[in-house]
Amino acid sequence: MKILYLLKKEPDTAIQQIIAFQTARYTVRQVELYNLELSYEELVDLIFDYDQVISW
Repeated sequence: MKILYLLKKEPDTAIQQIIAFQTARYTVRQVELYNLELSYEELVDLIFDYDQVISW
């Protein structure tokens, strides 16, 4: 499974632990919306490319 995390701010310890737990089992990518270097089109493509999208 491919999981995409959209982070609106720097993740706290609990969120980091959740992401680390899932990274060990799945393909995980984090996108820092507060430091976004992607275009809107690239972001939309990523959203449709992943099985699950989680926004924090």
